[in-house]
This record gives sequence, structure tokens and C-alpha cells, in this order.
Amino acid sequence: MRNNKGFIKFEVLTIFVLAIGALAYGLYFILGSTGKQKYDTFKDSAVTFAKVVSTNSNTFHNSEAIYLNEVVDEKLLKNSIKNPFGPGYCDESESKVEYENGKFFVSLKCGDYYIDKSSTNSKKNMHIYSVGKWTDEELTGNDVETKTLYNCTDSNGKEMFDNYVEELYMISKLNKEFEADYYFSPDVTDCTVVTKEMYREKKLIDINN
Repeated sequence: MRNNKGFIKFEVLTIFVLAIGALAYGLYFILGSTGKQKYDTFKDSAVTFAKVVSTNSNTFHNSEAIYLNEVVDEKLLKNSIKNPFGPGYCDESESKVEYENGKFFVSLKCGDYYIDKSSTNSKKNMHIYSVGKWTDEELTGNDVETKTLYNCTDSNGKEMFDNYVEELYMISKLNKEFEADYYFSPDVTDCTVVTKEMYREKKLIDINN
């Protein structure tokens, strides 16, 4: 009788362990699939953004780099691009489509995730990075990106932008603010252009894991 009871307890324990294992695997599969779906949505958004710009590139003053903010202002997208990784929308000051050598390349930043100047010919070849916030404190290491960012000060020395931004994004905003036709920062006369060397962490994500 004692052996039978022991065997029953062992059976129950085995079933319990197997059930826990199945539940853990199911959660891993669901969460993993959800994560990959977000990456796919991110890439789809980048492709849509690029197609809208390439179709309407003649709309913009400077076709060298067209920012998401400009596309939204022109109402070429009904709304800005939703961040698939969390609440809110993608960054309109870093998300852009660039035209080089007859081809369009898209960059899209949503939350802490970034597609950096990718061709839209193949979503499979689009690389996704995790990025930190820009800082003027020097960072070192293999996963650090360095970039010169811009601002413009008025006659009182007040900066026009809350954050330092890319040169051509600043130009697009100044053109709108002053109804000007600037192309690059040396052309600016309505305010004083200032720059900072900025740093952030930027790490390639292996979306297959």
C-alpha cells in the first residue's frame, strides 16, 4: 500500500512539473511571437513612411532629407507613426527618408528602437538597433554613436529647440518659422547656429533571439 501511495504521489508530481514546463514554454512562445510581431510592425511602418516620401518627394523644399515632422505637417500621413513598442508616437525629429544616388533610404526611431538609413528593398535586411538618449558627456566603447547636433539661439542667447537636433531637421524648422529658404546651416541669418558633439549608446539587436 505504501508503494502504491508513493507511486501516485510521484505521478502527480510528474504531471505537475510537466504542466509547469508546458506553461513556461507557452508563455515564452507567446511573448517571443509578440516581440517579433512588434519588430515586423516597426519595419512595415518604415516601408510605408519611405513610400509616402518617395511618391511625394517633389512636395518638399530639400529632398536630401525629409523628416517625419514635415510629412505630418503636409498631411501626407493621417497621423504620425505609432510607436509599436510602447505608448505615443515615433520621433519626428530623427525619423527621415534620405535620397542618395537615385535611391531612398529610411531611418525610423520609435522609443528606444532605431532603423538606421536602410533600403526598403528587403525588410529582412533592415537592421534594428536599441539606442540610448543623446548626451554631451563623452561615451566610449564599441556600441557608441557620435554625431554633431545643432541648435539656434536668438538675439538673447535663448536656444530655439529644447533638444539639439540634426542639421537638416533644424533647417526645415527654421524655414517654417521664418518663411525662409535655407538649405544648410551656414546659410542661416535669422538666428545664431550653435553645435554640440553628442553621444549615445547604439546596439544592434538580434531579432531572431
